Amino acid sequence: MDEATARTFEKLTLHARQADDKFGPATLLSVVNGHRTALAQILARESMPPMLRGRLLGSYAQMSQLYDLLDYPAAEQAYNGGLRAALELGDPTSIGFLHSRMSTMAAYRQQATTALDHAFAARGWAARSPSKLLRAHAESVTSQAHVLGGNALASGQARDSAIAIASKPGDTEPAFLYWVSPSMIESLAARSLVWLRQAGPAVAVAQRSLAGLDPRFKRDRALTLVKYAEAA
Repeated sequence: MDEATARTFEKLTLHARQADDKFGPATLLSVVNGHRTALAQILARESMPPMLRGRLLGSYAQMSQLYDLLDYPAAEQAYNGGLRAALELGDPTSIGFLHSRMSTMAAYRQQATTALDHAFAARGWAARSPSKLLRAHAESVTSQAHVLGGNALASGQARDSAIAIASKPGDTEPAFLYWVSPSMIESLAARSLVWLRQAGPAVAVAQRSLAGLDPRFKRDRALTLVKYAEAA
């Protein structure tokens, strides 16, 4: 275990995210599982300086974020493993992001209480993080969770807060949050507004999102178009 090994896994995590944007999880998950298994074995059996262990824990936490939300058991296992690694590392940014992923998964499963619990945890950890983009994302998933709880007012407030924060990112943001933007947050908001049966606002938000979304995010554009069609 040396510097070169740590650097290799860090490069693999960034490559995996870019591959996920381009090809989606069906192509990627077998590769990610292989990387996670290798990292887990190294962390369990190898002796290394604390700094290198911290870097590998960070890579493991990031690899644990890349799961198809529709495979709930696998995603839950990965997220929990990643959360344990992030907690050992003591990184509020990774901890907050994993809670936001778990909130989103619960929202897809219509589990309102669990979605809110993880959203509030994400918001709390985001407050400890220097990342403004993480705070924006935490507000976005909180908005979504409030919809499931039937609180449209709180959902709208969280959504507006998320867009405002994402409009002014920090000077040094973590590389893995490259996709967080006002347009991406409005893509998520379109889904929430459809759930609230607010057709007019959902159409307007979806139109703004589609106009601003980076073309490389094909999956997000497709999901936004679906919500646009449902609202229209």
